[in-house]
Amino acid sequence: MEEKISIVVPVYNKEKYLYQCLESLRMQTYQNIEILLVDDESTDDSPSVCQRFCQMDMRFRYIRQKNGGQNAARKTGAEMTQGAWVMFVDADDYVSPEMCAVLMQHQEETGADMVYGCIQKVPGKKGENAYHGWDGVLSGKEILRNVLPIGSSVRKRKSGVSGLGCGLFPILMRLEFALDAFRHVDMRIRYSEDLGCLFYILLRVESVAFVPEIVYYYRQTPGSALHAQGRSCLLSTKWLQAFLEKQFREQGMLLEDECLIEQALIRTLLCGGYEFFDDYPGIYPFFQGPRGRRLAVYGAGVVGKELVYKLSGFELAGWFDRDFERYRALRMNVQSPAEIAHCDFDVMVIAIQHPEIAEVVRNSLVEELPLGVQIYTFSEEILCSGYTKRKMKELHDVDENYIYQPRSENEK
Repeated sequence: MEEKISIVVPVYNKEKYLYQCLESLRMQTYQNIEILLVDDESTDDSPSVCQRFCQMDMRFRYIRQKNGGQNAARKTGAEMTQGAWVMFVDADDYVSPEMCAVLMQHQEETGADMVYGCIQKVPGKKGENAYHGWDGVLSGKEILRNVLPIGSSVRKRKSGVSGLGCGLFPILMRLEFALDAFRHVDMRIRYSEDLGCLFYILLRVESVAFVPEIVYYYRQTPGSALHAQGRSCLLSTKWLQAFLEKQFREQGMLLEDECLIEQALIRTLLCGGYEFFDDYPGIYPFFQGPRGRRLAVYGAGVVGKELVYKLSGFELAGWFDRDFERYRALRMNVQSPAEIAHCDFDVMVIAIQHPEIAEVVRNSLVEELPLGVQIYTFSEEILCSGYTKRKMKELHDVDENYIYQPRSENEK
């Protein structure tokens, strides 16, 4: 008999993408599922979309709650599940029809407590997934130390493997692990909140298996948490820091893996708390150089937007990305890489966190740029530097009344 899988979908103002998400769940070839739609007080037409699916298919259940964030919605859904297994799907993403069948079959073959599938970014190059190449069964602690894509140059990992994402998808897990995590996680964490839960679970789970098959399609949208341009994640990261340190300390791993926590927090701040590094003598953490030069930025993703929006001490000469048409449709002043040759600048910063991808971009640009132009990519080494350790201590002392005040156009 098929074991029941409960799929929890936090919903908040996602009507544009919600139908595709829910239809992909309705079409699962694995039949013994339930889909819990937890509406976090949406103000658009998302509730109507949810209710239509509930009327269409009895496996859908709709719950509306007071706005509390993604983890609060996930917790509500997990507490109301009827299955022994749970998965989390974001409302602006969608999945393959075989997702549940593929992951459950692999669980039965391995006996693992968690099973990872592959992610395909949308839009994105086919095969550009968040994980590939891992096999066998690992413990959660082995994944934290060797697989996750933080500090990939600092920590040696399997050659040619891109690593795992830090979200709660696409993961099939035993319900008790999710419930335990949501009972302990600080619900004030609203930025990288899924990372907090994932680390909590991986510190405790004994067996994790991997499916080398794309089952989840991840869409980054303008309204997603990682694209909240102009907001600051500093307070949320402060609470995340305290939560992670407590969990690692309780598992006897804090001293050994303190650098891993620092790397996770720095990357989170690069995506939403760039102003925290205003005291760095350059563009943190890309290079150490004088201010006041004309700067070009390649990359209009999360890090690129944060860098451009909160940049200080430099003149922005140009902003480039291969997906410039998509970003221009979002009213972002991003240009085609073909325009780089016509741009006058002194420094090019490649605002891409993944070091291998950044290096590929760098190599593709270096021959096209004038002599003397410097190109800087993400520096992994600084993640465990004295500067980073000092900033992590400062994060402990951030005033909990802190509110980010964006600079005016004249100050940028």
